[in-house]
Amino acid sequence: LASAGADNTVRLWNPEIGIQQSILRGHTDEVTSLAFGVGGHVILSGSRDRSIRLWDLKAETQGTVLGSHDDWVREIKTSPGGSMLASAGKDMTIRMWDVYEAKESYILQSHLGGVDTVAFSPDGSLLATGGRDETGKELATLSDHTKPVLSLSFNPAGTMLVSGSGDNTVKLWVVAGD
Repeated sequence: LASAGADNTVRLWNPEIGIQQSILRGHTDEVTSLAFGVGGHVILSGSRDRSIRLWDLKAETQGTVLGSHDDWVREIKTSPGGSMLASAGKDMTIRMWDVYEAKESYILQSHLGGVDTVAFSPDGSLLATGGRDETGKELATLSDHTKPVLSLSFNPAGTMLVSGSGDNTVKLWVVAGD
């Protein structure tokens, strides 16, 4: 179990016995999001310091800066299998990262007020994003919330998407197949 904190740290816990195992230091501002990748021995962290760090729990080097956004990182999520990472930034971008190569793959410009959340479909073929407003060439725009979409998640089959919003509503969306 890993937790992100306003104290700029990532903490690792043993959930079976409820004790803290270690503290990972390296960020210079609040850690806002965490994701596990590559077989569960890699932790990725996003922060208000604009950086995304990679913590390889089996290697001697930890806290390597994978890359950064131009403004703070609001959320990160790994793809099924953990080889790709999507990061949502206040800088109005979604950045895609190759975790194995430890490099940025490409940048998507979207959400003029910043991107709040991202979610991969279970098969990794779709990426859903939520933010302050919509722009760009999306596959589909699901707009029924009156405030920013702050949380997204697909069901295990990838046929439904749930969105949570600052308007205090949760919406369930049917995702059409090919």
